[in-house]
Amino acid sequence: MKRRIEECGVVGSFAHLDSFIEAIYTIRAEGFDQFEIFSPVLHEDLQAFMGEKKSPVRISTLVGALAGLIGAGLLTALSVLIWNMVVGGKPIVSIPAFMVPGFELTILFAAVATFLAVFYFAGLPGKLSAGYHPRFSNDCFGIYVKTSQQQQAQIKMLLEKKKAQSCWLVPQEETPSR
Repeated sequence: MKRRIEECGVVGSFAHLDSFIEAIYTIRAEGFDQFEIFSPVLHEDLQAFMGEKKSPVRISTLVGALAGLIGAGLLTALSVLIWNMVVGGKPIVSIPAFMVPGFELTILFAAVATFLAVFYFAGLPGKLSAGYHPRFSNDCFGIYVKTSQQQQAQIKMLLEKKKAQSCWLVPQEETPSR
């Protein structure tokens, strides 16, 4: 039986965007690069911290679209060959007649693959981050710095210097209710 290793870190809650961004710069300057940020609004300065990552969902969409196109081709070609419907001397397997089902199944499979990939890569349904607090979706900004237990006090002091509303340790302390 595997034992689950608990994450360790410090969470800081900020009321203002400016102090929140300063705290992120300070955390990065101190050499801590394992952190998550939580924000109730989308802001371009925050996007810069997260970096540009290519989404793996697009590959799933391509695979789904190709599977739909191949599946539609096989479905229509095999059904025509099994039933052997010769119409007016035209070829039995005729590409123009298969274009509509091919298009429809390509779109259907791509959409379903995209939908499932978004849930899979987002980790849904699943547990939220250990540093998440519901208030981060409402009216304040949050940063969760993943670190060892020895460095927690140092990070907590850094966040408090940058005007954090509240700071708490993960998993030792309970999250504040305010």
